[in-house]
Amino acid sequence: MSLRHPTIAGLTIAFCAGASSMLAAQEAKPEPKGGYTVGFVSAAIGLPFYQAMKCAADKAAGAHNINLIWQGSQSIAPRDEMQVLEAVAAQKPDGIILVPWDSTAFVAPTRKLIEGGTPVITVDGSLVEPADLQNIRTSNLDAGKQAARDVAQLIGHKGSVLILTAAPGNAVQNERWTGFKQVLDTHYKDIKLLDVQYVGSDAGKAAAVTSASLVANADLAAIYTTQDAGAEGAANALRAAGKRGQVRVIAYDATLRQVELLKAGEFDALVAQSPRDIGTQMIESIYKELKDGKEKAALPYQVHAKFKFLTRENVNTEDSKGYIYSPDCK
Repeated sequence: MSLRHPTIAGLTIAFCAGASSMLAAQEAKPEPKGGYTVGFVSAAIGLPFYQAMKCAADKAAGAHNINLIWQGSQSIAPRDEMQVLEAVAAQKPDGIILVPWDSTAFVAPTRKLIEGGTPVITVDGSLVEPADLQNIRTSNLDAGKQAARDVAQLIGHKGSVLILTAAPGNAVQNERWTGFKQVLDTHYKDIKLLDVQYVGSDAGKAAAVTSASLVANADLAAIYTTQDAGAEGAANALRAAGKRGQVRVIAYDATLRQVELLKAGEFDALVAQSPRDIGTQMIESIYKELKDGKEKAALPYQVHAKFKFLTRENVNTEDSKGYIYSPDCK
């Protein structure tokens, strides 16, 4: 997931938690004859990231005889996602996997589900406090740090670098550029990091900022963007200025569209998460929790999924396929 909304004060939800006690969420649940039922809930359910995640989740669920209820809202509004979560909880699944698009608003519902006997694991986002049993996501901070090392190598360890990101206060986006900045500031003294520019999800604004940066910085060597709109805007500006290939463009995420632009030379690299890795791990974890109970399962609270720096040289390799957000489950 690439964006997060601020907390919605007073957002509440009424769950049908059943008569189970809090202890039930910690004890093993006998596996029903037809297998466990597990709900998955997210906002923006149609995103390619979640489609790729579902491919891996379905495969893992089949291996463990899990009935997977895959539901979500089309919008990114937390209130809409809350309504979906309520509907899934009303079906009384054995466990729930939740993508918390609001890190604060989903704390109380998560705690209430667990207290009612339904284990909850969060993925691709996190809560402000550990009300969940486990959290599985990409470490955006670490991915940003690795991206900085790779970008430094791409540009020969010198020149100016521009960061384009979404908006101030967006925790996910901020981690992506904070890790990047930390590494360049600490280890690459011949690289000049320009002021971070906030362009939202506006490709036109990203293009305008890029054009201005080209004029002001003759040594501009690379542009690192934390979301796809910024990357496309930057690429458009470079093409218009005749600088395509001279100034490197590094984008975050790896949708099919972004991979096409990488192969076409519009982008030079992609910082790719692995939705399939997350999809597999979350099913393995919820199955272990249900089968063994909390104490025996002993799930580590924080699990970081894999990520990879994709380039034209490695994007077609077998290993890279798992990092491309494709709905094709083959």
